[in-house]
Amino acid sequence: MNHFDPETHAYYIDDIKVPSVTEVLQAEGFIDTSYFTEKARERGRIVHKAIHLDDLGILDPASIDPAIAGYLKAWRRFRKESGFSITHSELTLFNLTYRYGGTPDNINKRGEVNNRKVLIEIKTGDILNWTVLQTGAYALLCGGNLDCIAIRLSTEGKYKL
Repeated sequence: MNHFDPETHAYYIDDIKVPSVTEVLQAEGFIDTSYFTEKARERGRIVHKAIHLDDLGILDPASIDPAIAGYLKAWRRFRKESGFSITHSELTLFNLTYRYGGTPDNINKRGEVNNRKVLIEIKTGDILNWTVLQTGAYALLCGGNLDCIAIRLSTEGKYKL
């Protein structure tokens, strides 16, 4: 059985633990985690959760921490200006051929952005060189044929693709 354990952030194919996209990139030396702070990781986790709940239409406005309000504002602004609509948010996927798992941030599989299917990776920090490998691995999880976009959200309510 394939599943994801959110407590340990572990992916399993046929009940055998397999690496995540990030774990593969780290093991191969593409990601240098020495400058990631625990504070930045926690911020990213909270922002992703808020965006996910917002995308599902179930975010309680009273639950928004003022420290992340700008990131959420930036995401909403991007969605409004681009017309991007979500078909899948935080969808856990597995690649049975290469035996890895991952959870892309947002996917539009209807082709509503410039008539293309799009995968979006959300960042609250810099978009680094390895992001292209990350989004490519996520696209492979989705069956390929997706445009991959990384978006950096800022505390000022702005975004950069």
